[in-house]
Amino acid sequence: MTRSKNSVASSQTILRHLLDKLPAIPQMQHELGVEGRNLGDTTAGEELRAETIEMQKKFDEQLAAAKEEYRRALDENNKKMQKMLQEACAKYEHKIQNIESELEILKANRK
Repeated sequence: MTRSKNSVASSQTILRHLLDKLPAIPQMQHELGVEGRNLGDTTAGEELRAETIEMQKKFDEQLAAAKEEYRRALDENNKKMQKMLQEACAKYEHKIQNIESELEILKANRK
């Protein structure tokens, strides 16, 4: 921030200060446009891939736990619990399929 003193010199100082600053280009835009990377090869794409893989691991663990609970419900002949756990397993399997699709899209967007 610079104070203007209503003079030519003051105005020139302010303009020089502004002209010395280069416009900031977001990293992703720079990687896509200037470096010519594909989306999957950008820093953002790599981060998204890592987060997606982490989510997939979490859902895999939750699915395994739900399947184990389902086996217990079968042993106990608990029909209500079996139905609830079947729905939970289907939900986790659907989420895992979506994540795998997202990973395929990211893979396709790599060089």
